[in-house]
Amino acid sequence: MKRGYKRKLRVVFVASGSLRRAQAAAEFAAASGWMEARAHALTAMMAASGQAAQEPAWVWADLVVALDRGAYQALPPLPSVVQVKYYDFPEPADEAGWPPLRDALRRRVEGMAAGLAMMQRAAQE
Repeated sequence: MKRGYKRKLRVVFVASGSLRRAQAAAEFAAASGWMEARAHALTAMMAASGQAAQEPAWVWADLVVALDRGAYQALPPLPSVVQVKYYDFPEPADEAGWPPLRDALRRRVEGMAAGLAMMQRAAQE
């Protein structure tokens, strides 16, 4: 674990439909050493029924990252201290679309980790 700037960032990656994108992003985040990560799948139905609001990860998280418009729209009201980011990584049409999507997710998460490293360097100066 990287030390010097707070604790690891707690991130919940959320996708609509399949959990696969959120799981991949969470794995990249955890591997970075800068983040603790969880993956969730949400649907508009979960939001409408209030089921999404019952998820305890919303209180745990510092940041919720919605990976598609459906997930973003299905997010329940979150605590005021939880930041929300939306990056559009739609579900690929077929299996051939998965490797490029996975690479794009990896690059996005690596960018997040680089930002955390930069904040740590600034805090030490």
